[in-house]
Amino acid sequence: MKAFWQTKYKPDSIASSSTTDPPPPPTNTRPLNEFFQWLDNDVSEAITDEYDQYCDLLQIPGIKQGYTWWLEPT
Repeated sequence: MKAFWQTKYKPDSIASSSTTDPPPPPTNTRPLNEFFQWLDNDVSEAITDEYDQYCDLLQIPGIKQGYTWWLEPT
């Protein structure tokens, strides 16, 4: 599955916050609303690779075979 991700879906280049600076925000004369103020203060790091992030997630306790849920009759 990882090879499929890397060859078919993964973008050719993924920008990393450590290597590229974000573009400056457009000049706006209106005051920022509460959401944009929060967004300016957000210091979380950008996701570098969604598939790697997914693979790094911990397994949900008690769920051993998630695909069996899809096979249950509806």
